[in-house]
Amino acid sequence: MREQLLHNTRNRKWSPADHVLPSRWNALLLPGILLLGFLIRWICFSLESTISTDGTVYVNLAEQWRGTGMYPPHSYLPLYPWLMKLLSGYGMSSFAAGIGINLFLGSLLPLVCYGLLRLAMVRRGPALAAALLAAVHPSLIELSINIQRDTPYLFFTGCAIFCGLCAVKFSKWYWWSLSSLFLSAGMFSRYEALELLPIICGYFLFALIFRALSWKKALLNFAVWSISLVIFTASLIALMNVGEQMARAYEERLERVLIRRI
Repeated sequence: MREQLLHNTRNRKWSPADHVLPSRWNALLLPGILLLGFLIRWICFSLESTISTDGTVYVNLAEQWRGTGMYPPHSYLPLYPWLMKLLSGYGMSSFAAGIGINLFLGSLLPLVCYGLLRLAMVRRGPALAAALLAAVHPSLIELSINIQRDTPYLFFTGCAIFCGLCAVKFSKWYWWSLSSLFLSAGMFSRYEALELLPIICGYFLFALIFRALSWKKALLNFAVWSISLVIFTASLIALMNVGEQMARAYEERLERVLIRRI
């Protein structure tokens, strides 16, 4: 019996499953990677707690907003200073609030990368590797320990892409609503989030052309996504009371783009 087992083991073809960790290890690896990412960011911030020029601008915007109750006219989009203003109302300084937001969201970026790769891959290994890379990537760490809008932008747009892919894969309308929620938050973080709008609209168009979706389902999903986007965007504008500032900021941005092209 023993000789037969040894013979079968020697002659058995290699399979990728032979080097996959036990499933119970996979359940511990992702929380461990998230904890590792947070600890690395916290240690790096403790060793080098500096503030950039943009960080000074955001701190001033948050403090002026808190003092006057109105967002000062500025080309920077208001979501990040608004979050800083909210946290500073609970006894934190604007600097600590800005760092805390980026440390928290930056520590969750590996989770976003894991979710995106998990949708595309059958095995968990590549997704865990992507999460580990995001946890230890120097550029992402640097963005997480500085007062900048890039980390909220990466988190919100990454979640919007993840929810959009879930909507495509699982054919559930509520994923489109969640995607519009995160996309709306991304649009209040950086202008580049607008690039997702033609991509999503193009998906619905090509899904109809190549008959990947029936016209009823495509129209229903597009209606859910577009109406949710309008509702969430209007809600954020009303909540932050930045309607005039947003219109002026996007108008200035459009003028810059047109001037560069001319």
